[in-house]
Amino acid sequence: MKVWVKMDESNAKLALLWRTRQGGGGKTHREYLDFIVNDQSLYDVFAPGDFIGCLGWGKADIEAKLIAGLMLYKPSELKTGRYMLYVCAECGDIGCGAVTVQIEKTKDAIIWKNFRFENDYDEFDSAYDAYKSIGPFRFNKTEYWQILNDRLSNLEVD
Repeated sequence: MKVWVKMDESNAKLALLWRTRQGGGGKTHREYLDFIVNDQSLYDVFAPGDFIGCLGWGKADIEAKLIAGLMLYKPSELKTGRYMLYVCAECGDIGCGAVTVQIEKTKDAIIWKNFRFENDYDEFDSAYDAYKSIGPFRFNKTEYWQILNDRLSNLEVD
C-alpha cells in the first residue's frame, strides 16, 4: 500500500478515471473506473492486488445498482452495511473480498470513512488496519451526485 499524502480531507473532490487491467495468463482484460480523490488514485493508495474498481466493467444493470448504493439511494447489500469500491477483477463478488467503505450523508455532504478489506465469511482482518489512516473524505453532496449521475447517464440499462 502506498503512503497516503495528507490533504484537505474536509473538502475532497471525487473523480472517475478509466484504467486497464491487462489480460492474459488466465486473467480477463478489463477496462474499469478508478476512484480519484483530490487527484490521487485510491487504487494506487490501497494497492489491493488483483482487484479493480466496481464501476465501468460489469453489466449496466448491476453497475446502476452499485451507483444507487454509492449515492445512498438504496441500502448496501452487504451484511456490514458497507459499500464495495474495489472488487475481484474476475467476478466482482464479495466472496473473493473487496475494499469497502462506510458512507454517510449529511445536509450538504457525503462522507466516506472507515475503509476496510472484507469478504462475506471472515470477521474483519486486522492486517488491513492500515486502511484506517485513509480518510475520512467529505465530498460536497451536489458535486458527488453529479459525478455519479454523469456515469449513470452513460449506462445503457435494459
